[in-house]
Amino acid sequence: MGFNELKISEGSITVGITDLVNSFFNAKEFFGISLVENENKITKSLDLDSVESHKQFFGKFPINDGLYEIPIKHRFQYKKISINLNGRIDAYSKLNKTIYELKISEKNIDELVYNGSINLFKTQLFIYSYIFYKNRKEVEKLKLIIASTNKKVIKEFEYGFNEKEIYKEIKKLFPFLYDIYLFDISKSKNKKIDPIFPYKEFKPIQQDIIKNILNSQNFITFIEAPFASGKTSAVLYSVAKKYNFPQIHYFTSRNIQKNQVLDEGKRIGYKSILRKAFSESCLYSYLFCKSLDCKYYLYPTEYYSILKENGCPVIYQRLFYTMYDLIIADYNYLFYRALSKTKDTICIIDEYHSFLSRISDFFTVSINKQEIEKIRHLTFTKYKKLNRYFKPLFESDEFSFEYKNIDNNDENPFTNINNRFYIDEIKTPIDSNFFETLLAVIVNIHNFIKENNKKDLSDFENEIFPFYQKLKTILELFEFDIVMSYSRISNEKIFTYKSIKSILNKLFYGYKEVIGISATLEPKQLLYHVHDSSQFSIYSINIPKKIRTYIIDKIETTFKKREKNSPIIANLLNKTIIIENKGNKLINRSVLLFFASYEFIKMIDLFIINPLFDKIVLSKDFKSNNPSLRVYNGRIDEIKDFFINDKIHLLFMPYRSIIQEGANLNFDIAGGFFVGLPFRVPDNQYLTHSILMKEYLELSNEYSNNSFEILSLFPAINDVLQSSGRIGRDKEMDNFLYFIGKEFLNRKVYDNICDCYSDLRIIRS
Repeated sequence: MGFNELKISEGSITVGITDLVNSFFNAKEFFGISLVENENKITKSLDLDSVESHKQFFGKFPINDGLYEIPIKHRFQYKKISINLNGRIDAYSKLNKTIYELKISEKNIDELVYNGSINLFKTQLFIYSYIFYKNRKEVEKLKLIIASTNKKVIKEFEYGFNEKEIYKEIKKLFPFLYDIYLFDISKSKNKKIDPIFPYKEFKPIQQDIIKNILNSQNFITFIEAPFASGKTSAVLYSVAKKYNFPQIHYFTSRNIQKNQVLDEGKRIGYKSILRKAFSESCLYSYLFCKSLDCKYYLYPTEYYSILKENGCPVIYQRLFYTMYDLIIADYNYLFYRALSKTKDTICIIDEYHSFLSRISDFFTVSINKQEIEKIRHLTFTKYKKLNRYFKPLFESDEFSFEYKNIDNNDENPFTNINNRFYIDEIKTPIDSNFFETLLAVIVNIHNFIKENNKKDLSDFENEIFPFYQKLKTILELFEFDIVMSYSRISNEKIFTYKSIKSILNKLFYGYKEVIGISATLEPKQLLYHVHDSSQFSIYSINIPKKIRTYIIDKIETTFKKREKNSPIIANLLNKTIIIENKGNKLINRSVLLFFASYEFIKMIDLFIINPLFDKIVLSKDFKSNNPSLRVYNGRIDEIKDFFINDKIHLLFMPYRSIIQEGANLNFDIAGGFFVGLPFRVPDNQYLTHSILMKEYLELSNEYSNNSFEILSLFPAINDVLQSSGRIGRDKEMDNFLYFIGKEFLNRKVYDNICDCYSDLRIIRS
């Protein structure tokens, strides 16, 4: 839904009234009309069971002397264009001089009120009434009827008809629509011009990518090409040529250079916009809208113009993004399915390896007993208005906890060495009553924020809001075959999805084509596991780098051996860096050191001692007792100002850090060390997915599966390869890589490293 549904031609805008009103859907909570209802009433009816259409509703609940589905149209003149509106009135009573607008929804009526949908319904009714009146019909009353088939409830809102007041509201839309007209005419002229490649010449790899996308007939196309090979510009250019500048949803990981994509898109010829997170767009950096305390929010919606970014940036983006060709957003916008699409919209996912990892992180919510007790206490003592809504949630089976005595002789294969993780129960499907209870809490937290937005809510942001975000994700999971697991030992409940394949099918539904981009999609077994192989094709160009690459064998880096082997690993790092620094080749250059966790970094760092080393850990909240290890939490492109001159800059970080995620680094990197594989910890989340995976694969008769490989080994290999790709982007012959740990000699791991690096040697430790 968006203003791209408007039919715009030279001198006119033509649109259905429903489509026009729905164009405000993405900013519906900010869109209002000054007329209020005279009264409203609620009735319950079991007859809603079989009601799916307007005809069925009015068949069961007829209006005396009612006329139904009355076509209307009207032309308004504004400046040099005509604005043509058309539609159908649901029902009209000549006797009562009343117009009826009916909305049938599976959603709870309270949800439609809280998310702002009712504002749109009212606006639609008022526009209908004015046009009907202009066609010389008598109108005195307006009725909005909302029928919730899920709750078996009908709610009626009644309004008086005031021609002058309603026309005053309609007239506010004219300058708003006129600017959209001018923008669209300008965009149409762009489509008559061939796309412009943003660089002086094509690289051979880019020519191959363009040819592959132009010829692809598959729903999903994967593009795998080396770092810095120009994948993004080649993909954007080829899509513009193939579909004549279609609308593109371009999803990226949080930290890659979105502005670079924006710039390249504009140079090719796309009308481009960034959709940012609320806190990034809000001029006050709020986590949620504090409307009544914000001068930008009070800026009237009708004064917004697509031609200039005035007023609130959040509202501007939500109102107008659908009019742009290239919409660049974080993965979360795809997970929430927050971007409106047409049947011709193309989905491009950058850093596809990170995308698959983020699905697991986003669509899995962990709730423990201590967290529940904390929120219960807060709502009982501090946020008493919320207590009555939270109480039924905490009394539900899904949020109740029991203790279980630990049996140290437990032979269950899913119990780890410390008996800390164990899944007692997996529940699916989840009771629909829990959904209703959850929804009521979310609606009332939302209302609480609105009612108190003039107050200081900083405590609320820290104490309740993170839990509120978890509840919203659980609600979202109801769209994806939600599953709940329970561990009595750790008093933890995991809410997650049954199958990643089903999630991808729903996320991609409605797109014309999906394109996934990555520097490495290895190991490709993961792609075949989570996608239907008949739906995708892979274009892969693998040019092994000529960087000096070493695997140091025998040293064990697994979780159980880390503390014991930390002095050995640190000594090895000390010696190797000094050897590589022969002739001071590493002075004022950087060496990247990747580890499986920050805890591992703390174990190693204490033993790496040399006055030549400038030791830096990349983290926002890392705490260390070692004064020689400095913490950097700023922008990665500004880290050069943090370096100490005439030293070797050692940058410590875990895998999946900002550096892994595709950022173009502006400092000189000499080499990297990769200590161990970042295997997933077999926690309750891991165990839940492992059990589900085995059940799902057995039921679907797919190929035999090792859940360890899918959930841990393959993602770990990809993390290592992505991290190693930061080195040697410019000067391969002047760089080095060291993979430390005997697990790198595992055949599946070793083969993948060989595919990426041609000058590979094994050092026997």
